[in-house]
Amino acid sequence: AWSTRIRVRHTSGDETVHEVRYPKGHFKDPLNDQELEAKFRGMFRGYGDDAQCQAVLDALWKFDHARNMNEILKPLLRVPSNH
Repeated sequence: AWSTRIRVRHTSGDETVHEVRYPKGHFKDPLNDQELEAKFRGMFRGYGDDAQCQAVLDALWKFDHARNMNEILKPLLRVPSNH
């Protein structure tokens, strides 16, 4: 486990300590579907627009039903902005 511990010393002298042994996304503390989509959308913003992001997510959520990889990869293709 990769522990992360934060210790804050207040001006009163009191300390607050918080430790996380398994950060969110670790296989022992996995993301749920909504958290995973939110993370994907945030990372996708630098690549494409919201419509393309949704198309990619739709394809990925149906990955196990795809007949071939083209169904998964096609939404990832960038379309030049002048078309």
